[in-house]
Amino acid sequence: MRYVVSDIQFPLWIVPVGFLVIFGLAIGLAYPFSRRLSSVTTIEVGVLERHVVRLSWNQWSGRVRIFLEDTEVQRSLEFFSRSTLRTYAISVGTEERHEVTFEKRRPRAFAGLRKQSITASVDGVRVPSQRSSGSLPSSAPSQRG
Repeated sequence: MRYVVSDIQFPLWIVPVGFLVIFGLAIGLAYPFSRRLSSVTTIEVGVLERHVVRLSWNQWSGRVRIFLEDTEVQRSLEFFSRSTLRTYAISVGTEERHEVTFEKRRPRAFAGLRKQSITASVDGVRVPSQRSSGSLPSSAPSQRG
């Protein structure tokens, strides 16, 4: 079967293959940009019972993951939100319990194209965190701030 445009004939398989090529190029060009908008926020919790908590967020795909000692404990997807504040909370520790809260704020205008702030707090007290761009490190916490 052939697809006719004016006097030129194309095989029918050209349409889906062309679509896949254009879609692949769009993803390939957008991926480096998305890595710049991705971030990993790391905090250490506890005095006697130490824990490392990481929030990994990819602004392009909308995937949010929270890790406790390299084990994923919470995940979600965000594609659209009317609220400018999103809160994620987990409990950490057995003997020494702490409530860890991450707050992600976005600007109202052009939020998808701008950096968004992430703050961390432990038991309601804001704590300094290490924040890095890019994907989640495989083992050690990020050393860039």
